[in-house]
Amino acid sequence: MKKSLLLGAVLLLGAARAAELPDLSSVAPDLVVPPLTAGAPAAGARVKHYLPDFKDTQLYHVLYLPTDWKPGARYPVIVEYAGNGNYSNRFGDVSTGVPEGSKLGYGISAGTNCIWLCLPYVNAQEKKVATQWWGDVEATLAYCQQAVRMVCDQYGGDRANVILCGFSRGAIACGYLGLHDDESARLWRAFIPYSHYDGVRTWHYPASDAASAIARLQRLKGRPTFVCQEGTVESTKQFIAASGVQAPFTFQAVPFRNHNDGWTLRDSPTRQAVRAWLRDVLRTPPAEVAAPTPATPAKAVVCFGDSITHLGYPKLIAEQLGVRVINAGVSGNTTKAGLARMEKDVLAHSPDAVTILFGTNDSVLDKPKTYKVAPAHFEANLREMITRCQKAGAKVVLATLPPIIAGPYFTRHPQANYDAEGGLAQVLANYQALAQRVGKALEVPVVDLHSTLAKDWPQHSRDGVHPDAEMSRQIAAQFAAALAQVLALPPPAR
Repeated sequence: MKKSLLLGAVLLLGAARAAELPDLSSVAPDLVVPPLTAGAPAAGARVKHYLPDFKDTQLYHVLYLPTDWKPGARYPVIVEYAGNGNYSNRFGDVSTGVPEGSKLGYGISAGTNCIWLCLPYVNAQEKKVATQWWGDVEATLAYCQQAVRMVCDQYGGDRANVILCGFSRGAIACGYLGLHDDESARLWRAFIPYSHYDGVRTWHYPASDAASAIARLQRLKGRPTFVCQEGTVESTKQFIAASGVQAPFTFQAVPFRNHNDGWTLRDSPTRQAVRAWLRDVLRTPPAEVAAPTPATPAKAVVCFGDSITHLGYPKLIAEQLGVRVINAGVSGNTTKAGLARMEKDVLAHSPDAVTILFGTNDSVLDKPKTYKVAPAHFEANLREMITRCQKAGAKVVLATLPPIIAGPYFTRHPQANYDAEGGLAQVLANYQALAQRVGKALEVPVVDLHSTLAKDWPQHSRDGVHPDAEMSRQIAAQFAAALAQVLALPPPAR
């Protein structure tokens, strides 16, 4: 409690000191970020760019190739995350939360010698940029991995010298995302968080507390960090000292009162210091942990389904098996809707395995004798999904739809329609039997979620359909056990 109070006092003192500093407007910029264009990447151009999986969506990143860029050469890569959107303050500072609003990487590099890559936080359901906080964390991490790989493979990025930086939310992202797991942590050579630091204060999202942040900080493993903030860096310095993590940290206050990464576009002792620090980092042989590992890449698993998938269990499978998991769940989806997006959302990821969980929406009877997807079509759609996966070389784990609790369910759906078909239990049993039949015919394992979860489901589903955190853990555990078998992985961690 004493440490917490002391840290709070330091944060308040830092804010007071910052308010007394000069405003950014008092110093003319000596750099201007190049305008954003829609053209092809080229030396000196800052372009709106897309990963192949998202070329027809609103999800994008911003790529800048330095003025001295030439094909075939190698360049360090500065990866940047933006602050939260919808932010403004009394000093006129504004943050939009989108990749093109970032300035740190350009100011630090002066537009030369380094590739600059500004990444999005991913709204996976709508396939667009999340302007506040993390979006879908697993999707955001996966996008980062793909984008860094693309920049290194196609534009000469040096995999051994990828620097992660960020402003405000992006500063926290240096730890929360950059050190989120071992696979993510291996990407980075060094870190430049400006204005905030993971764990110094608790936010509203899960695992923002100091203990969780310190667990992430353990993955730093001796790599350098340049910590900077308006006013004072004392609160972050105290947090890191108390963490016990040993690594080369450099602390430097920014001499402006603004909460604004535009300070890097102006000459200041802090900009001079971070540029000198970066030169030293790039001259020093990288630590072994920061170099690319020759190990076999993590297996990729796509979890394909509806809102039950979208809302939770895929990230738990990733934790239990140590695999890369893509959440391809979409709320309200039936097998018909799933088939329509299968190429883009599933097969485009070249997965090693796919889990398939549909049926809750297929079996809806909002009109008499009219299913959203009739049983025969449901069976045919499952067969088509599995066949496509198998042709693409992916293993498949199928599941029966989970239980549904009649009381809350019939507050949203007309019970008479189900009674005319033999009752809700009979309707669900028909769809469960079809999933079992398809699995047996195509020789894929079937996880019987209905039978294994039926006893506990009433206590763990508020609306009768969607699982709470405990049920999501149980679903993940059952999928993980089946995936471990089909992928020949060690048994899942519990």
